[in-house]
Amino acid sequence: MQVALNLVLNTTLLLSICILFNLFYQKLNSQNVWFRVIGGVAIGLAGIAIVTIAIRLPNGVIFDTRSILLCVSGLFYGAIPAGIAAAIIVLYRLYIGGPGVVMGVTVAIASAGIGI
Repeated sequence: MQVALNLVLNTTLLLSICILFNLFYQKLNSQNVWFRVIGGVAIGLAGIAIVTIAIRLPNGVIFDTRSILLCVSGLFYGAIPAGIAAAIIVLYRLYIGGPGVVMGVTVAIASAGIGI
């Protein structure tokens, strides 16, 4: 039951962050490079929040929805925000460590690349 609740919480956080970010990002001049950089940092911080409330399996593997966040940000916001967000999420995943760090880093980079 706890796993299902964490997954619902993780997905709800992902959807609310995407909706709020999309509302503010479209109102700003998104063609300016600085707004793209700030958008990438905001998406990266949202990714850290998603990883923080992730499902942690007994063997230490982290299961969350950060790949969806990176794919969607690459698809809708472009290479600069997705690249910055992926870099922030990769650095945080390296900081956490654990047995799934290589897979977590690979999934983050691949998700951003697929979205772009």
